[in-house]
Amino acid sequence: MVVVPGQPFPILFDPGEQVVQDNDTLTVSGSVVLQGLGSGFVTLVINVTAAPTGTGPTLQYSVQEVDPGDETTTFGSSSSSTVIVAPGIETVLLSGVKGGTVKVSWVLGGVTPSFTGVYATVTQGGGGSIGTTVDQGVAAAPSGAWPVKITDGTTVAAVTVANAVKVDGSAVTQPVSAASLPLPTGAATALNQTTLGSQTSKINDGTNTAAVTGASALKVDGSAVTQPVSGTVTANIGTPGGLALDATLTARLGVLGQAVMAASAPIVIASDQSAVPVSVASLPLPTGAATAANQTTLGNQTTKINDGTNTATVTGASALKVDGSAVTQPISAASLPLPTGAAQEHVTAASPHATRLSDGAAFYDATKTGQLPAALVGGRLDENVGAWLGSTAPTVGSKTSADSVPVVIASDQGAVAVSVASLPLPSGAATSANQTTLGSQTTKINDGTNTAVVSAAGQLNTIDAADGSTGAAVPTIAQLMGGRDGSGLLRAPKVDAGGTQYHAITSPLAAAAGLNAFVSPYGTLRTSTEAGVLFTDAFDGTTVDTTTRWTLTRVGSGTITQGNSLLTLGTGTVAGNGAAISSQPTFPPLGTSFLLFGMVKQLDAVALTNAHQFWGFGTAPTVWAAATPLQDAIGFEQDTTGALNAVYYASGVRTIVSVLSRPSDGTLHRYACVVRADLIFWYLDSLEVPVASSSFPLLGQQVLPIRMHLINGVAPPASPPTDASMALALSDTGNNSLAISDGAAPWRKATVTSAGELQTELSDIAESIKVNLRPLQRALGMAVDPSTGRLRAAIDINAAQTLATVTTVTTVTTVTTVTTVAAVTSLNQLAGFDAKATLLYATERTMWAENVRSRIS
Repeated sequence: MVVVPGQPFPILFDPGEQVVQDNDTLTVSGSVVLQGLGSGFVTLVINVTAAPTGTGPTLQYSVQEVDPGDETTTFGSSSSSTVIVAPGIETVLLSGVKGGTVKVSWVLGGVTPSFTGVYATVTQGGGGSIGTTVDQGVAAAPSGAWPVKITDGTTVAAVTVANAVKVDGSAVTQPVSAASLPLPTGAATALNQTTLGSQTSKINDGTNTAAVTGASALKVDGSAVTQPVSGTVTANIGTPGGLALDATLTARLGVLGQAVMAASAPIVIASDQSAVPVSVASLPLPTGAATAANQTTLGNQTTKINDGTNTATVTGASALKVDGSAVTQPISAASLPLPTGAAQEHVTAASPHATRLSDGAAFYDATKTGQLPAALVGGRLDENVGAWLGSTAPTVGSKTSADSVPVVIASDQGAVAVSVASLPLPSGAATSANQTTLGSQTTKINDGTNTAVVSAAGQLNTIDAADGSTGAAVPTIAQLMGGRDGSGLLRAPKVDAGGTQYHAITSPLAAAAGLNAFVSPYGTLRTSTEAGVLFTDAFDGTTVDTTTRWTLTRVGSGTITQGNSLLTLGTGTVAGNGAAISSQPTFPPLGTSFLLFGMVKQLDAVALTNAHQFWGFGTAPTVWAAATPLQDAIGFEQDTTGALNAVYYASGVRTIVSVLSRPSDGTLHRYACVVRADLIFWYLDSLEVPVASSSFPLLGQQVLPIRMHLINGVAPPASPPTDASMALALSDTGNNSLAISDGAAPWRKATVTSAGELQTELSDIAESIKVNLRPLQRALGMAVDPSTGRLRAAIDINAAQTLATVTTVTTVTTVTTVTTVAAVTSLNQLAGFDAKATLLYATERTMWAENVRSRIS
């Protein structure tokens, strides 16, 4: 601690504690060098108090010692923090500091990261106690070793002269020797061993000892286990208990031989019993069973039909007698009596049929008068018949339409022979009298008032309706020349009042925009050269050009690689991964000219979902994600649904101009955008016909860089997306501003000053020389005589002047007295611009040699 002097009360300052950040907001990476930390070790304490913002924001600190002299050169080891993504406190320790000067660096990652409320403080550990090696002497040389005492804080362990540490047995088992230990009573000794050297043992239960016979057999009894026996054994069944006795078996199975069911043992045949042979040669038959005695001589069995009481009878003619009580019998009705009201055949007028009329609900049974009742005629019959035939039935013969029955010819009516030999013709109808001698019909063309004229040569006189006159300038023979349009219709060319035809020169691209070739008022056709290249990259080599062409952006583990003339963007299958490449130069609209953007690109054969791909012109929004991929843009996209779109974004709002047919072969294809401030065309593989077009997109920003990107959604794609580009170029179709440009970077152009001079480094130097010479030129010009080149005194032309006597001037004769100058005859006497410029030229040459010539190689 240090006391800061000159204060009203003591202020302590700790040089071993220095602040890096104090509640700061970090948006960019940076570093700071701290001095006066001393030797030993330092600790960096990091405290992030608020959650960071941005897309995938990360923060990482590192500490390394630097040379205290230049405060730049780092040396020694470096220590780093973990990658910080959330609020929390963390420390970083750097040991072995020698010079007391360290560099603290911090690196931010992600898209537009921002960490607020960040505190970072470096403290001095001091003392050099960490990382220090102490020499404890040479091994096996106790004289040089450090003495160490073993103590519990109160008592010190003793070491004997023989270098043994004294111990007791209070804590652990100690190694002992049993050579002279006293043995317990009855312990096994050599006295209890046999002559064979084997130990003898007694079997004892604590009270009794087992006996062994002279034949070395252990005596046992049968009180515990079954013993093996030999010889004759007589067994007694003892108490029957659950044993099956003869009496029991006899009662259950009966005696031998066939018996009645009541005296037989019940059995059951097995479920898988095989077939049992049975003989029916002598089986007893039921009463009345069919036997050979009941068969006819033909061998057929005779059968009686019986209902249990009565037997059906068969006549001698072999007919079964039946009655009609149960089923319908075939009968003959030739002489049957008919029931009352039965329908009979009537074939004569004297035997008419009788019919009852009904209205659908009841029969009509009124008094018969020989005529249909008026109620029926005026009701249903009148509607169905009278309406067609009239109040009275028509008679035969031709009638007027009002007295005829309406009919219609059937749809499948065959041809009807008709004769028109005597048909009356309308007035003026064509007849043989109006035919020419060649037999051809003559026809007049008439608009209802005027009739067209045919000349004596057989030609129809026509005029152009647009001319509005039939003067001498109108040809007598009409001639028409034209061609087919896209619909196959004949189109005539445009003709002015003087008969001059107009032909439009265009192409599918220009026609889609309503544009034609332009002919100037003095009859020349306006042409232009091929579009000039503004920006291009063939993606050769293995390193992306980030010096003059591209700016790269990666989110998460997104990758941007170049090789084999392909630029590849990769995001894998991790949610939120992104990779983007954007051109460093931006490109404004060029008036009536077009910017032509084209590239060759490879997509997956099968469209993937949950990822967004884009190529064209565009900028990213503040928060770049698959859901919010672009701010202002024009180009192609494959959206998160897998659809390929011709699209533009205006201030973050997407407009899908057309959903395109997506290539599905997984190979390279050509994509192009032709862009003007008011017009856009999209092309896929061919520049003949655009696949989409749009007018007046009204973007929030017109000046845009070239952009390509690939970013995964919140739900990642099922497999890694393919995004490979082979070549890219941007051209200007106008070529209205040809300029001197850099061959490697054609968007960098030379500048022409307002005076029409090419601005170069040398011209800048010359201009600075002129600026410096102008005051000298004006001053010398006023002081030099234009006729002699000698210096002269300045004279005020607005008033008379008196010059003092000049006593000594080397190149001027003595001037004694100059009186009033009456008049000035020439302004050249005062202007100085006509003065000899020898001095100016010499000065300019000297400055040129010193400032310009030395810089020219």
